Amino acid sequence: MSIKLRKLPDASFGAIVEGLEPSETPTEEIVAEVRAALAEHVLLVVRGHRPPSDAELVRFAGGFGPLFDGGELFGIASPTREILRLTSERNELGVETGPSSATPLPWHTDYSYLPCAARETFLEAVQLPADGGGRTWFADVYDAWESLAQTIHDRLDGLVGIHSIKGSGRHLNRDERRAARAGREVKNPDFTYPGGRVPARHPLAHRHPDTGRIALYVNSLVAGIEGWDPDDADSLIEDLIVHATDEGRVYGHAWEVGDLVIFDDIGTIHRRDPSDRDQIRTMRQLSTMLTDDGLAGAASVTVSTVGGARPG
Repeated sequence: MSIKLRKLPDASFGAIVEGLEPSETPTEEIVAEVRAALAEHVLLVVRGHRPPSDAELVRFAGGFGPLFDGGELFGIASPTREILRLTSERNELGVETGPSSATPLPWHTDYSYLPCAARETFLEAVQLPADGGGRTWFADVYDAWESLAQTIHDRLDGLVGIHSIKGSGRHLNRDERRAARAGREVKNPDFTYPGGRVPARHPLAHRHPDTGRIALYVNSLVAGIEGWDPDDADSLIEDLIVHATDEGRVYGHAWEVGDLVIFDDIGTIHRRDPSDRDQIRTMRQLSTMLTDDGLAGAASVTVSTVGGARPG
């Protein structure tokens, strides 16, 4: 198997992938090809393949490294412990059966509020509303870093962001806050965010462990900067998020059923538009772990290794 790439039209980054079969066990060559494509394009849209089963999708994503136990981390029943099933589907009590896929989310990086954040994410559309549902927007934060002046690089280099799940809603606009509040009425009561009590530390200038490329690692989960006055930190973080999400480095993905989007979680941040809560929108999400970002972790996180023992 060899993959073919076409650049996404009307986008400054990203590519459509042909010839990739996530239902098959990935060989070392396929993993290397996909990682090389991510190094060049940051985000890959996989279409035209046979939809993988849960086990096949876990096997495919697990070929890229240890996976988060997404279902367990959020306290929600999922098809497997590695797949986080995001859905607006409701049970007989009228509450959503998993973490909502219909409410808006501000700009974020998967699992950055944990000591081990995500390296790559695999996000697949299983069922969509008639209108396709809300878009998922991605911003290229490698370009965000590279477009900053050297004086700003010098100022940011060595700074450490304090990531916390609390407070990210402050980055939603008025309509998004209204949609988020409405979503609380049907939220699954068992759903909990992991890492809510202990903030995580990650460098603002985040270097990819393979390519060495530096990303501007800021998003709505950055609640402060280590050693900085809170007001000064908030001001700088807000300015950097505005810079990172300039329309020239943003791509909005309009989903089709079966789409599998693979993205570099170091080099992108993403957000979600709201969808109609009365129509079912179901996604499957898996993430590999970034096991070393240059900072010592303060806590452990539940992970899975496909076909092997779980690391402690």
